[in-house]
Amino acid sequence: STVTFHPPAIPIATTSTGDVTDLSYWLDQVRSAVRFADAVDALRVKGVTKFLEVGPDGVLSALVDGIPAMRKGRDEPLTLMTAVARAHIEGWSPDWTSLLAGGQRVDLPTYPFQRQRYWLDAGTPAPATSTVDGWLYREAWTPLPRRDAALTGTWLVVGHASEELVAALAAAGADTVTAPVREGRLREGSFAGVVALPADAADALNIVQTLGDAGVDAPLWCVTRGAATDPVQRAIWGLGRVVALEHPDRWGGLIDLADADPALLPAVLGGVEDQVMFRGGIAHGRRLIRATVTTGWTPSGTVLVTGGTGALGGHVARWLAAEGAARIVLVSRRGPEALA
Repeated sequence: STVTFHPPAIPIATTSTGDVTDLSYWLDQVRSAVRFADAVDALRVKGVTKFLEVGPDGVLSALVDGIPAMRKGRDEPLTLMTAVARAHIEGWSPDWTSLLAGGQRVDLPTYPFQRQRYWLDAGTPAPATSTVDGWLYREAWTPLPRRDAALTGTWLVVGHASEELVAALAAAGADTVTAPVREGRLREGSFAGVVALPADAADALNIVQTLGDAGVDAPLWCVTRGAATDPVQRAIWGLGRVVALEHPDRWGGLIDLADADPALLPAVLGGVEDQVMFRGGIAHGRRLIRATVTTGWTPSGTVLVTGGTGALGGHVARWLAAEGAARIVLVSRRGPEALA
């Protein structure tokens, strides 16, 4: 008798009949059965998809996948603002001007809301032959610009030094000290660089080890003659590339003079190039460039496959046989063990 009724501003779905009605349902609420599921179904039929529970806890929200405005035993302002934030990210935004007076709108990242993808599309995979083609490189020699042959400090010349080489270093401004490497003996000293003329790869290895034992950390340059065609001299280049990886702090580089004048050598010592060959009196630097794929090759006669006793070697051998190779020789470093 003390309650004053006003026209309802929010429609209510009663849990006694499941219908949307006016506020008079409160009078029957205490005497009728609670038909919560029917009320929810009636709302969904009318297009309702979101539920916000205004009450002391979140019991009913769990039944309809709704959002509770309060939770028992939790901070009320924090729980309420969490509910508002959750409603917003689900596309059910409140009136922010009433909630945050004086606030300013800013652009937020689009991906949680517009579902825009920022990953690159994988695209169409290239054919497997194309993949292998992309791995192919070859060695090329590029002419290098001329630079002044200026050296400073004391340079150690070891190995089979020639008078022309020592004179070329001295003419470029270096003080030279020559020392043959015998039985691993080498005097200690502070050097700006070391130039070695090894006879073969074994001699080059001895020089590297002897310099290390003597504590000489100056960059070592190995000079060869005709490494492009002489397998003995070429082996020195193979060893030198390994030393460059294992001892980069005391490695200078490889220089092949071929038939060039030793006077040209100081111009490349100490430069940025670590693999240089002289051809026609011009220094060339080693480069790796993409190789052009050769197509249309048909194997014939006898074909040698190195490292051919593994799974990949067998695959290559079968391809060669199918393409017309008359005889295929498979070799491996494992030797007879590969047949086990």
